[in-house]
Amino acid sequence: MPIMNGLELFVKLKEQNCDIPFIIFTGHSREELAIEALNLGVDYYITKGSDAKSQYKELIHVIKTAVKHKKAENKLRRSEEMIRTVINNIPQVIFWKNRDSEYLGCNNKFAEISGVGTPDMIIGKTDFDLAWKENESYTCRESDIAVMETDTPKYNVLEELRKADGTVSWFDTNKIPLHNEKAEVIGIVGTYEDITKRKEIHDILISQKEELSDFVSTMNHDLCNSLTTMKGYIDIFKEEQDDVYLDKIIRIINNSRRLLNNSVILAEAGLVIEERNVVDFNQLIEEVADITIPSTINFKHDNLSVCSCDREKTIQIFKNLFENAVMHGRPTEIYVKQEESKEEYILKIINDGKRIPIDEIDRISEQFNSTKKGKRGLGLKIVKKIVEAHKWKIDVHSDKEKTVFQIRIPIENS
Repeated sequence: MPIMNGLELFVKLKEQNCDIPFIIFTGHSREELAIEALNLGVDYYITKGSDAKSQYKELIHVIKTAVKHKKAENKLRRSEEMIRTVINNIPQVIFWKNRDSEYLGCNNKFAEISGVGTPDMIIGKTDFDLAWKENESYTCRESDIAVMETDTPKYNVLEELRKADGTVSWFDTNKIPLHNEKAEVIGIVGTYEDITKRKEIHDILISQKEELSDFVSTMNHDLCNSLTTMKGYIDIFKEEQDDVYLDKIIRIINNSRRLLNNSVILAEAGLVIEERNVVDFNQLIEEVADITIPSTINFKHDNLSVCSCDREKTIQIFKNLFENAVMHGRPTEIYVKQEESKEEYILKIINDGKRIPIDEIDRISEQFNSTKKGKRGLGLKIVKKIVEAHKWKIDVHSDKEKTVFQIRIPIENS
């Protein structure tokens, strides 16, 4: 050709991504020229001979073969591109490793969360080179080994991993052994699905179930205590025929009705306490004591402060603490004392009854969270929950002379 030779033409077509079979049919028979052409990517290099008929017959066969091979290559490439598109666009992350747990490849999502950037950058790396914490990398390696050594897939394994952006997510993991033509294990292929949001929803549902159980237990506890107190006043009324006990029973019934109604409303709203209002603690304490502390027990209190709180729920606090003292302590005196510092008010509910055992004091101090019905713990769990909802604090101690529950109320929160 006057402008360029066959090799120069091939290079130009290759630069333009021309995807057609290329056969050089030439009179040049130099071996180095043929090697250069094949190294550049020419499909076939044929040297012209003296027998034109057989030569052109061979050329026709080569052309047909080249076209057939090119079609097969294109079909394979399109198939690979389709698989790559699917792998890179499904919600799951995918990876595959060799027998030494070295990565051979992955999809875009896995490259992103692992911190390598692009799939080609992960080749040859191990889990210890990725964004995971060291203990997470060891867990991944142990899981790989188990799958490969037992030649057994692992499905739906829940794993927690730190991603490249620093966030921690939960993944549903599957790992399957890879085999060669001899059925020997040569690696694994794995998939991760980020189920963090699904797990959060699951945890919320579990929490809501526990909250509902707590609500039912709380109502059962408080209403049973109220019924027990009412029965006591009814028995006294039968003996003494004093209308004052009927008044107490009516107040207990009204208080229980308000508590139940208010608690149902708050439970439906997902709240523990409602709007705060300024409450006179002197009046509140006397109201609670009147329906919970028998006349046989001496009750007294200091001049108490006013405080911003949910009145009905605060009644629950003192009702449970007073009932706890009466039922379990059997005191001769209950005393509500107030102390004050620059930062907080301290209300001390003191009784001189039976001491709380040391092991039970430790348990109450640490958690206030026994859920056994009919025991001291449930009432204290209710107290703790309401106290914390107000952003107050509560603790307890007991010695040879008295048992003291202390409620600490920040002045700025009162």
